[in-house]
Amino acid sequence: MTSIRKALRVLAAAALVGAGFVATSEASTISVVPGSQTIGIGDTATVDVVLSGLLPSETVGGYSFLLTFNNAIVGPPIVYQDDPDAKMGPSPLFLTSFVSPNKFDDLVSADALITEPALKALQGTGFVLARMKITGLTEGLSPITLGVSPTTGVFLTDFDGDTIAPTSISVLNGSICVDDPQTPGDRCGAVAAVPEPATLSLLGAGLAAAVARRRRKASKA
Repeated sequence: MTSIRKALRVLAAAALVGAGFVATSEASTISVVPGSQTIGIGDTATVDVVLSGLLPSETVGGYSFLLTFNNAIVGPPIVYQDDPDAKMGPSPLFLTSFVSPNKFDDLVSADALITEPALKALQGTGFVLARMKITGLTEGLSPITLGVSPTTGVFLTDFDGDTIAPTSISVLNGSICVDDPQTPGDRCGAVAAVPEPATLSLLGAGLAAAVARRRRKASKA
């Protein structure tokens, strides 16, 4: 069984486990919003990572993703907020870490004490996973790319810790154009976000043991 929701407490233990999957009839979408935008050098762009298309039967107990950008063109987020609208309960657990200067790994686990009906009522059919502000450094076009977290190997887990695994999750990447209007030429051109299916047939790392441990802690509280 794979879980983000209950893994983060004991992630350092990192026991390798096989992933349990919950089949769904439709694919959810994780998107960079807006898909494209243009800013000047020294200006900032606000970027959201948005989950949409959750089914009535799906409750997100945890999520993770890898976000990559061109750090020669844009700087790392100067402001970063996981779950900005508090859809993962009153006291979720956050773990975000840079794995290189141009990418970071984001993991969020829902409040261990919230009930599933209460969590689903907050989430509805989707919500903002993360919000960030990124600064333009020099002229050019930086893709903003979403991928599966190398730490967990999954995008989403349900309330019980199983991977929410439709045939694929549709990923809509984005871009930031940094352009100086005083210089000639179009540095960016028309760029549109392109869906990229991301299969979830990967193994999670260090998650099943954490699922059980965090559930036991919650039940004893």
